Amino acid sequence: MWKLPGQVWLIGFLQVMSNAAIPLMVFLGALIGAELAPDPTLATAPIAVMVVGTALAAGIVPSLMRRFGRKAVFVFTATAGLLNCALLAFAVQSASFPLFLCGSVVLGMSAAVVQHYRFAAMEQVPLHQQAQAASLVLLAGIGAAFVGPELAVAGQELTGTRYVGSFLLIGFCYIVVLIGLQFFVPAANAESTPAESNTEGRSFLHEPLFWCAVASGAIGYSVMSFVMTATPISMHHIHGHSLETTKFTIQSHIAAMYLPSLFSGWLIGRLGIRGLILLGVVAYVLSTAVAALDTSGAGFWTALVLLGVGWNFMFVAGTTLLPRTYGNGDPYRAQTINEFTIFSTQAVASLSAGLVLNAIGWQGMVIVSLAPLALISLMVLRYRQRPGWQLNRAG
Repeated sequence: MWKLPGQVWLIGFLQVMSNAAIPLMVFLGALIGAELAPDPTLATAPIAVMVVGTALAAGIVPSLMRRFGRKAVFVFTATAGLLNCALLAFAVQSASFPLFLCGSVVLGMSAAVVQHYRFAAMEQVPLHQQAQAASLVLLAGIGAAFVGPELAVAGQELTGTRYVGSFLLIGFCYIVVLIGLQFFVPAANAESTPAESNTEGRSFLHEPLFWCAVASGAIGYSVMSFVMTATPISMHHIHGHSLETTKFTIQSHIAAMYLPSLFSGWLIGRLGIRGLILLGVVAYVLSTAVAALDTSGAGFWTALVLLGVGWNFMFVAGTTLLPRTYGNGDPYRAQTINEFTIFSTQAVASLSAGLVLNAIGWQGMVIVSLAPLALISLMVLRYRQRPGWQLNRAG
């Protein structure tokens, strides 16, 4: 990992700054929603619509990058993110729940663009280093995991209205991104589409491993989001844990999503892509068991850390497998399908989290999350003999 090109490290830094607003919203979204929403069941709506925004944008971002280039889209998104921070601050200041939801949607749309930093990093290196490049960019999320919530707390009393300052402070992160992007040089192969993309594009849709890659990311993201979205409400409002304990749990969870990237590249070399997916499923099952049996602060913390580890393994494995399934085909088309599937399923999971929590409680909802994990396990075992799982396959 340490031998990766400087551009990959720059992309990792840009990922930290660009992504800081997401954990801030994960931490504050449901709490602000509980104060502004006309109905308690809508408390998690800001996080849910943020994910909806990501799903809506996921289908068009690759096409925009194909037309205008990755750098131009990254710059536009950072600018929009800066303006959106002002919108969110004004929404909180004026106690406008609809306006806060609008800002949450825009934040989600910007998150769809930020997800493409991992593809930008993978394009900077040969195929055998792509797992390391993706892991480095994901590892950078640790910084975002702490920067976002810390700015949320630092800015909560900065103005006369609680949390307005939090969104003003996060705006400085976007200013740093705009400066850093001046030094970003996209890889040459990122700006061109293979001549045979239409033919190849049709063929990868019939490749079972392509759908295994998509399912690994989609199920990993949706299960994680389903549980994580409900955690602040369950911890703080239902089980009575302090705001500080809730903040630390969310920070630890987000750190656990990215910290395994220090060794997931090594793990994928030892266990293979297939093995890493199944190891992620095991982490999710352990998380469910802890969450269902222990609602103490330590229980929530352990469950959320395991949830983050499971997400990392499944997401890194799916991201690594994806470019091995479309060969010389159109990467933007494959990425469109992958990103849209991931974030649309995540949107459904987030939207349903508050309703399911109110309907069947915390223990019930974490047990329900086992169903999609069974599905990805069956897919991996069903297609375990197909060529393409090998890390040395060039396409």
